Order: sequence, then C-alpha cells, then structure tokens
Amino acid sequence: MLALLALLGSGARGVAATFPLVPGDDTTFSIGVFRLMIAPAFRPLLAPAVGTNGYPGYRSSDGRLTSPMMYDNATTIGHSSRHDRLLVGSVPIGSPSMGSDGYADFAAIPFLWAASPAPTEEILTRIRSFALQNVNNSNGDHCTNADPRIPTIPLSWVMVKAGPGQGVTRKSLGMVQEDVAGGAVLGGANPDFPARSFFDIFVEVNLPPVPTTFSITAFPVTGAELYNDSPLIITNLGVTTLPPSVVYIHGETTAVPMKFKFNNPPFWNVDDVFGYLVLAGHGTITNDCNNEAALATAVLGPIGTSAPEMAVEWPVHTNRCPTPGTTYESVKDDDVINFTIPGQGTIKTRNFVHGNLGNPITPPALNATANYSSANTFVTLELSFDGQTWFPGSAGGSVTNKITHTSGTG
Repeated sequence: MLALLALLGSGARGVAATFPLVPGDDTTFSIGVFRLMIAPAFRPLLAPAVGTNGYPGYRSSDGRLTSPMMYDNATTIGHSSRHDRLLVGSVPIGSPSMGSDGYADFAAIPFLWAASPAPTEEILTRIRSFALQNVNNSNGDHCTNADPRIPTIPLSWVMVKAGPGQGVTRKSLGMVQEDVAGGAVLGGANPDFPARSFFDIFVEVNLPPVPTTFSITAFPVTGAELYNDSPLIITNLGVTTLPPSVVYIHGETTAVPMKFKFNNPPFWNVDDVFGYLVLAGHGTITNDCNNEAALATAVLGPIGTSAPEMAVEWPVHTNRCPTPGTTYESVKDDDVINFTIPGQGTIKTRNFVHGNLGNPITPPALNATANYSSANTFVTLELSFDGQTWFPGSAGGSVTNKITHTSGTG
C-alpha cells in the first residue's frame, strides 16, 4: 500500500551550485500512485459480493489493487549540511532539527551509494511530513478519469502518510550524492550535479470504506490502516538541481509487505499481511495531465501493458526452486506479447500460466548462478488476431532457466 514517495523538494524550482551548506527544510507539491498484490486470505474484502461492487482499483482476476492518483501540496523534507563521504558519526537534519542521523540509522543503503568513494559530496535527508490524498473526482472533471490505469474513489481521503509531522514514528531517511567524487573541487556551473537520490520509506496507508462495496461492512469507519516495517526503497539517478523535479521509483527490493496496524475482528488481526507493494512511484512534479500520465506510465507501465512488478516473497515449505506444485503467471490482461509469423501476420498473446515444473534444484549461493531445466512443462495462454477477441491456447515442452543470486544472505 504505500506506494511511492520520496524527494527533496521546494515550492520554487531554483538552481543550486552545490548541495546546501546548512541544515534546512524544503517543501514541494508531489503526486503518487501504487499497486498492491493482495494476500489470498484478504481478497474477499475487496472482491464483489452479493449486493456490492468490487473495491475501486481492485482486479479479482489476479488480486491486484491499484491506487488512485494522490496529491500533497506540502510534502516537507529536511536535509543536512553538505559533507564529504565518509561521514563520521551523525549530522543534524532539518530546520528546526529533527535530530541527528548517520549511516547506522539507515534501514538500508543501496550498493551504489554505499560503495561511493571518498570524498564524494552528499547530504542526508529525512521526510518531515508527507500526506498523499485522494481527491473526489466523481464529477468527471479530472484528467485521471479518462485513464484506464487509474481508478477513482468518490471520497477525499488521506491514503498515504509519512514523517513525524503526520505522526509516523519510523524514520524515512534518504541520501543525495554527487555522481562524480570530488565534483565540487573540479568546478563547473553545478559542481555537485548530476546527482543520485534514494529514500528508505516507512509509511502508513489508510484504505477508506467505500460506499456500495463490502469495505463498508469490513473496514472501520476510520479506514483500514496498514504499515510497513521493512523499508520501501525508492531511487532516482538523474537529479540535476535541488529541489529536484523528478519521479522516484520503487525498484531496489522485493515487494514490501503491508501489515494491518490494528485488530479488526473477525476480518483481520494486527500485523497480518494484507498484501505486498509490487509497484510504487512518487513524483515531485506539478499535477497537470501530462505529468500525471507520465507518472502513471513510469510506475504502472503504458496503457495496455504492465511495468515489471517486484517479486513477492511468499512463504514456502522448502528452499528448493521452483517450489514443487507452483505455477507462474504473467500480469493478467496487461502483459501482451506479439509474435509475427511471416506471411500470416501478428498473433497477440497474454495471460500466461507456466506449470509442471519438476526437478527442483537448490538455489545458487550468493553471487553465483545455477541452471534449471525440466522436460515436460506446460503453458496455457490466450491468443488474439485483432486484440479484441481472445481464444484459449496451450502448449507443452522443455524449459531451461538460469538462476542468479544477486542479493541477500541465504
């Protein structure tokens, strides 16, 4: 649930020659969108039931929930003073200060930032206040009403928040680094730029009870409140000024579990995993229709297809791969692949299901690879000649995959 976030922002877009020399705050307008894969046990809360509609943005065919476009006109980020890497100890962040932080305070630091050599210039950042709100667009006067990727909810509701200014105690820390170590010494118009930025985001997500859906019965009147206790890491590698006018994308981790914050019997218990954040993005950009469409494309993928989703770490009973008895599915109705047959035209295919994956192997060790093969696998799919009418299809055969272990300790 969550979905998005991060930035360094300020209302007026200026050009700075270097990173800030003293701690301070920046405030910016921001927009965001996200997608969750709902855990099977909780999909009935969102699916259509007798006498009710499905939850806006929920797709029963694959258990995905896409958020509406959300807005915040006062996202506030604190930053430290400019310093050389490697930082010793901690530095104050924000004005007034939210306290001092150092490398040890981060939940995670991506490799690109952690491996930067001295004397790379950098600043540390922390979200002070972040409140993304859905706007009631039921009157049809907003650009996202015409975008099939973005649902509308007939309510104005704060759906995602972060930072102490919003009562969220977990720190959402970030870092901005110059791309070239010693850039400030080398000189130039913007010696600390281009730069790269990331955030470890900890948010609270609130799904509102929506009239005519089962959520009116199942959700508290204050909404279904979720949180993440593992970081949502979002990045942008193209920062050219502070504050930036960029889009941050979730892509450094597997899908992030979103858990219920409170008990709500008989529907859920505190800390139950409601779902997994598989796509998320946040833009420190103005909310005109062109920018909103660009953000939706960057996060969710172009209309008619889907961006690659973060992998979900489902608990399984064995460490063998593939897990015996499992099937692998493409994103329903979105992952369309075209096959051109000489002299016969193009066949469109979608909704792949790949199974009968026998002979599981032990996954490779960290930074190693292993080859997996199976002789009698099957694939079911849908085919179309015009992209409108679809027919079922199937095939069988062998498969060979290379598995690479790039992160983790297992």
